[in-house]
Amino acid sequence: MKRFKVAVCDENESYLQHLEVYLREQENLPFQPEVFTEYKSFTACREREHFDLVIASEGFLPEGEQKAEGVILLTEEPADGGFYRYRSADAFVRDVTESLGRIKSSSGETFVPYGEKMKLVGFYAPEGGRGQTLAALGLGELLAESHRVLYLNLRPHAGFEELLGRRYREDLAELLYYGANLPAEFFAHLLEVKEELHGLEYLPPVFCHQDLLRMEGKDWENLFRLIEEGGIYEYIILDLSDSLQGLFEIMESCTKVYTLLGKSKVSEAAFAHYKRVLTEFGYQDIENKTCRCFLPEGMPEEPEELLTRGRFGEWLKHISKDLWKEEAWKNRKF
Repeated sequence: MKRFKVAVCDENESYLQHLEVYLREQENLPFQPEVFTEYKSFTACREREHFDLVIASEGFLPEGEQKAEGVILLTEEPADGGFYRYRSADAFVRDVTESLGRIKSSSGETFVPYGEKMKLVGFYAPEGGRGQTLAALGLGELLAESHRVLYLNLRPHAGFEELLGRRYREDLAELLYYGANLPAEFFAHLLEVKEELHGLEYLPPVFCHQDLLRMEGKDWENLFRLIEEGGIYEYIILDLSDSLQGLFEIMESCTKVYTLLGKSKVSEAAFAHYKRVLTEFGYQDIENKTCRCFLPEGMPEEPEELLTRGRFGEWLKHISKDLWKEEAWKNRKF
């Protein structure tokens, strides 16, 4: 598996020293960084090896090289097409990774992270999903504190535009079209349409639930594969629904499936029925990776709130405490 190389060039030794310390502390970076404070040492190294991306402060490179392909300027002021020097180191890593994703996507190359494969984590409620979206978003926000996470709402009438007061130019249906018909352009397009909520990145849900009904299992398999090849995300949080063709196959590819229940006889009956279906149709593997969770009292009212705080945040930490140790993702089907 190829690990992409990035050169960071700046005459400001203090800046580079602090950045280098941070980068060395990060595990499983999807790129290998090298830092340079002198143009002469950079050019000598560049003669021996190829850099997929060069990030250089204004004035470090000769003017003719500043606009070369694969070069991004490190700027003193926020600027289109450049990296703002005074953003956080975490934002720097995110910017570098996304830039590599765009470069490799446009060239048709596969860009995958150096290390583990992307993991899928599903959320499903047999009786219809009360609290399911808040739980899925909350765990996504919790994971996003230390990992690159993408949330996908695969439920009809998600209501995100109404809840968050946003309007989306495109949604997941258009991205599925790109995946099926223009795969070379898929990841660059994903980076353009993704949104963010409390540090958690997500794709706008489909506007019309009929689009969900039309998608086949192979379409979802292709979507997950293309996202993984983009090389940015470690986790995808899947907010699942019965509107999906191939629902059980998707669950089989998950590291873990959080099955959410209320504390009522109706909820227990729905779960018992669901387990019988899994057994009758040979999906015991899903049951083995199922985490049965009872929704807590005092759920947050809306996703605009930060969901990782308070009692709900403690509940999220409790249900996910063994997620980091899971190895089941290695046996995914896509």
